[in-house]
Amino acid sequence: MWLILSAAGVDDIGPDTSVTAADLLPGEAVKASVSGKTLRYADMAPDGPYFMRLNSDGTASLQKGLARKQAYLGKWWVDGAKLCRGWDQFHPRFDCWPVAISGATVSLYGEHDTMFIQGSLENE
Repeated sequence: MWLILSAAGVDDIGPDTSVTAADLLPGEAVKASVSGKTLRYADMAPDGPYFMRLNSDGTASLQKGLARKQAYLGKWWVDGAKLCRGWDQFHPRFDCWPVAISGATVSLYGEHDTMFIQGSLENE
């Protein structure tokens, strides 16, 4: 959408959040950056924020809300340069995303070259 609006000469459309504008990380950098950390995102969701814990042993969990109610358990891995996660009770069973990290801000990109999730990394 940003590219369309930009090409049309629309002002004040905000930054380009497409994957083509992102500084994507290679696979080893993705793994090193997120292993043992928690990705916090969806703060404004009705049951948010969400906390995706990416343990250094490859296990993962998703907790929802400030009380951190357990929602899903699963695993995470890096496939090429994409961060992947799979949950025990979720469809689709797994997803993989290209990753850009700037400071503590993590951006995961979806299938249509647009930002899918943006959140922050937390050490716990």
